[in-house]
Amino acid sequence: MGRRHRRTLPGDRRQLFTGGIWSAYYYNGHVYGSEIARGPDVFELTPTKDLAEAEIAAAAKVRYDVFNASTSRR
Repeated sequence: MGRRHRRTLPGDRRQLFTGGIWSAYYYNGHVYGSEIARGPDVFELTPTKDLAEAEIAAAAKVRYDVFNASTSRR
């Protein structure tokens, strides 16, 4: 579990803003998310006290040729 917070977009802070990553998907060693106002983000996992390097290495061994979020494999 992680979180990402970007700075606000320039402009009037009183204006309604639609944006933010509402979902993210793990695919071939990276986490992909997209924000409607800014475009895609690609994240790489790094070891922490809650996520071991061995777990990241094991997850990276799972490879798919094609990714479709609506039919994600478990």
